[in-house]
Amino acid sequence: MKEQRLREKQRKREENISLVTTKNKDALDHVNSFLENKRDVLKEYLRTPTQVARPRWNEHSYQRLLLEIFPFIFPQYTHFIREYKFKIEGNSQKKEDIPDFLAATANLSVDILEIKTPYFDLFRKGKYRGNYVFSSEVQGLISQAQKYIYNLERNALREEPKITKRFQEKANFEGDNLYIRSPKAIVIVGKKPQGNLAAEQLRDFEIFKGKYQDIATFLTYNDILDRMNRIINRQRKSIPEF
Repeated sequence: MKEQRLREKQRKREENISLVTTKNKDALDHVNSFLENKRDVLKEYLRTPTQVARPRWNEHSYQRLLLEIFPFIFPQYTHFIREYKFKIEGNSQKKEDIPDFLAATANLSVDILEIKTPYFDLFRKGKYRGNYVFSSEVQGLISQAQKYIYNLERNALREEPKITKRFQEKANFEGDNLYIRSPKAIVIVGKKPQGNLAAEQLRDFEIFKGKYQDIATFLTYNDILDRMNRIINRQRKSIPEF
C-alpha cells in the first residue's frame, strides 16, 4: 500500500509538471518564433555589404529593431523609452543631450543604452605600442555615454519626475517614481573582429571592455546575435515533445 501511494503521488506530480509545461508551450513557441524572425532580420542587416547596407539601414533602423529585442536580451530592464531629451546648463556649444534609450530596472533606477550602427570599426588601423586601441568613433561613443551619465546625475532632482512622466506616457510604466542612482551605460556598436588578427583583437577588446566602470556592458552586433541564439536554444530545450 505504501509503494502504491508513493506511485500515485509521483504520477500526480508528473501530471502537474506536464500541465504546466503544456500551458507554457504555446507561449514559448510564440516567443521563439518572434525572436527567430528578429534574429533573421538582424542577420540580413549584418551580412549585407556595408556599401549596400549603409544607404538602406541607418542608425534609427537598428534602434527600432533592437528596441523589439531588448526585453529578451536585457531581462534586468522592465521598460524602455527612446531619445529622452534633457537640458544641459553651462555649455555654450550644446543646449541638450539625447541618449538613444533610457531603460528602467525592476528596482526603479534608470540606465542608458547608446547604440551606433555596425558600420563603425572597433579599432584603429595598426597598433599603438603593440596593442590594438579603440577607433576614434568608438572612443567618442564612450565619452558621449559618460557625459550623459554625468549630466543626468548632476541634474537628478530635476530630471527624475520628468523621466518618470515620460515612461508613464511612452512605455506604460505604472509606478510613481523612477530614480537616477549611479546610472550605467550599455554600448552597442560594430561587429566582432574577423580574419587572421581576430583572436588578438578580441583579447584586446575584452581588456578594454572592463576598463570603464560606468559602462556596464559593451556589445557588438554579433554579441546580440549570440545572446538571441542562446535564448532560443535554451527555450527549445524547455519545450516538451508531444
